[in-house]
Amino acid sequence: MVPIAGLIGTQPKPLPPVMAESLGRRIPSLPLARPGEPEEVVNAVLWLCSDAASCVTGTILHVDGGTGGRAGQRGGVSTAARALSAARTRA
Repeated sequence: MVPIAGLIGTQPKPLPPVMAESLGRRIPSLPLARPGEPEEVVNAVLWLCSDAASCVTGTILHVDGGTGGRAGQRGGVSTAARALSAARTRA
């Protein structure tokens, strides 16, 4: 099981002007018209680590707000790994 995350709102605040301009164009085109929250990735990872997902095997879980996994595996996996690390730190 590999969680794939889409655009997640972990950018620095305030956004650098170039990033703000780029995200200003991209976000309205997203199915939910907003970036995901880190907690949404954390919830998916925690579920995958729980007994409730004990029968889930060999699949990709897209936590991408409906973009269909187009965000790319490399960025998504690292986002999920950071979320899992953060969840373990808080636990």
